[in-house]
Parts: sequence; structure tokens; C-alpha cells
Amino acid sequence: MISKILSLDTRRALMGVLAAGAALIMTTAGTLVAQGAAGNADWSDPQAREAAGLCAQPAQVSLAGQVVLRIHAPAAGKTCQQRADIVQQRIVDALSIGVLYPKDIHVQKQRGEWAIFVKDILIITADATSAKVNHTTAPKLAEMWANNLRKTLPESTPQKPGL
Repeated sequence: MISKILSLDTRRALMGVLAAGAALIMTTAGTLVAQGAAGNADWSDPQAREAAGLCAQPAQVSLAGQVVLRIHAPAAGKTCQQRADIVQQRIVDALSIGVLYPKDIHVQKQRGEWAIFVKDILIITADATSAKVNHTTAPKLAEMWANNLRKTLPESTPQKPGL
């Protein structure tokens, strides 16, 4: 269907951008040293993290060489790394829709949780555990993640018309 809408040159350019964007997105295990919601917990200790319901290592999602978010807790039966992999695929999906602007990235409440969207594509929900580890609330964490995406995602899309 997209082949009927876009010219061959436009499709080739988009595929090049998608390949470049996919290369820029990487998920890696990160480290975190912070005081958590449990007082003076040493979050650099994997056993302490696991005892608090966190992943032994947070998974980090990077775009264009910038960390845009870290996932600290498993959710919906998924490990931190599995969640990061899902976020990575959703970002690739968002890049495939074409030119993106910062205004296309927004936070909204969905089914009682704060979520980040690129246009109508769900990227991630901000969970309460990750918010506590970051000493903030879920809506503020969602906005922080959205701001990080606003800085990096539009730069990873095809060149803007007229530029």
C-alpha cells in the first residue's frame, strides 16, 4: 500500500533513514547508583535491586547516541531488557511513519497509567517503581522521557520539507 502512495525515490530515502535510525537505537544494560524509594538503598548492588523488585541491571534505551530512558522494573511479565527491546521496536515503528516533529511526541493517561506516544504509537508507560527510583512521580517521569525523545527522535527522521 505504501508503494502506491510514495515515489520510489521517497521509499528509498525512507528505507535509508530507517536503517540509519535502527543503527542509532540500541539497548544496553546500564548501571545506576542512586538512593531509591527504600531510603538509603545501594541500587548499585544487584541483590538489593532484586530484593526491591527491580531488575538486577536497568535496561537503557538510546537513540542517536543519547540515553532517552532507563527501565528499572519488570512489568506485565517482561524483564527490563524485554521491555527495552519492545520500546526499541516501537521507536523504529515511529520512525517509519515519516517526518516527525517534537509536537508529535506527547504524554497522556491511558488505562490509569501515564504513557508516551509518538503520534498514535504507544512507546512506553511510566511505571511507579521507575518513578520512585528516579525520585519523581509517574507523570513527571513520563514527561521527562518524552522530552528526551523530543530532543532526539525528530533528528533521526527524514529531512524536513523545505530544508
